[in-house]
Amino acid sequence: MSPRKQALSTKRIAEFKKRLMEERARLRASLERMESRGEELVDAGAEDGDFDDAASDAATETLDRGTDMALEENLRSLVEEIDAAIEKLEKGTYGVCDNCGGPIKVARLERLPYATMCVECQERMERR
Repeated sequence: MSPRKQALSTKRIAEFKKRLMEERARLRASLERMESRGEELVDAGAEDGDFDDAASDAATETLDRGTDMALEENLRSLVEEIDAAIEKLEKGTYGVCDNCGGPIKVARLERLPYATMCVECQERMERR
C-alpha cells in the first residue's frame, strides 16, 4: 500500500518540525552527557588502583552502568524515531500511518510527534 500524502497545513507541519528538531537536540545533548559520564566512570575505575573496595560498591557501579546503558539505548532509539519522523516531514508523508496509509490524528501527533501508526494499527500491533 503506497502512503498517502499528509493532510496537515503548512503551519502545522512547521510546528511539528520545530518540535521534533528541539526534541532531537535535547535527546542528543542527554546522550552526550551520559556518554561523557560513562567515560569518566571508566577512566576513574582504570585510575583507581585499589580493587579491594567493598563488593557492594562494585555491584552498585555495575548496576548503575547497566541502567545507564539501557537509558542510552532508549535515547538512541528515540532519536532514530524522531529522525524518521523528520524524514517523513520532508517526503510529505508525515501524519500518515505506516501500516494502513490512513491519517494519524493530530491529537496523537501532538502527544507523540514521532508516531508512525494510527492508534488503531498501534493497538492491533501491540495485541500480537
